[in-house]
Amino acid sequence: MCFGQTNTFNYGDTITLKGKVQLITYEMPTGNLYETYILLLDEYIKVKPNEDWEGHSMVNEVHINIMNDKIEQYKDQRIKLSGVLFHALTIHHRRDVCIKLETIEKINNKP
Repeated sequence: MCFGQTNTFNYGDTITLKGKVQLITYEMPTGNLYETYILLLDEYIKVKPNEDWEGHSMVNEVHINIMNDKIEQYKDQRIKLSGVLFHALTIHHRRDVCIKLETIEKINNKP
């Protein structure tokens, strides 16, 4: 994790992030287990509040909003992805800040 200047974004921005893909398992109130993917960021980001969603600072993880079969090949690998930032909308979003994935590519394993 880099501790330099924090990049600041708005919800709705199309941005590019780098980090490591991590699979997490979570339990729903029904007791059912689900899996989803999180991006552990190389650098912290900050997201400004707007009229609908609260802001967040020192964000080091984002929920990757895409079907698991489209990203599972990148599990535990470093990637660069781009997409649109949004705030968690459902119980299935496992982090407050989410990104709707548009592009993804594997990058070198060294940050």
